[in-house]
Amino acid sequence: MKRDKQLALKELRKIPGVGESTANDLWNIGIQSIEELRDRSPEHYTDSCIFWGRFLT
Repeated sequence: MKRDKQLALKELRKIPGVGESTANDLWNIGIQSIEELRDRSPEHYTDSCIFWGRFLT
């Protein structure tokens, strides 16, 4: 389900250590909520980073 980007980014920034840039990076790899992040495997993250050509730091 596609969420409003600003609401999703606000939710993702609730995660300790996640600021505006990281929240945008998560959005760009298809993660729109804390629940979606929790449900994703580390392999999905790695595959997405390889696809985009960079890793979140």
